[in-house]
Amino acid sequence: MPKYAALLRGVMPTNCRMADLKAALEQAGFTDVKTVISSGNAVFSARRSSEKAIAKKCEAAMTKVMGRSFMTIVRSIDDLQSLLDRDYFSGERLPANAKRNVTFLAEPPKAK
Repeated sequence: MPKYAALLRGVMPTNCRMADLKAALEQAGFTDVKTVISSGNAVFSARRSSEKAIAKKCEAAMTKVMGRSFMTIVRSIDDLQSLLDRDYFSGERLPANAKRNVTFLAEPPKAK
């Protein structure tokens, strides 16, 4: 079964308990659910489906279990690993301690 990451927006320790998020995702039928600190991100296994369909399923489960949901972006672990392997910053001269930030969008931008 493929592994996915759910990236939730607007989550902070005061508005989402990770135990509740884990319970919601498990109740939705996802397995091997692990939350990542209090970031609102989670990884889990699920039957192969579109990332958009999985995100909607996550949001519906949060609403049902937690009484609220957060915008969710889903990416497969394979796709995330592919991004790391490409090392988009390799051509840049960055200090050794530089942090790299990546932003994920729910939909492709309409304009270039």
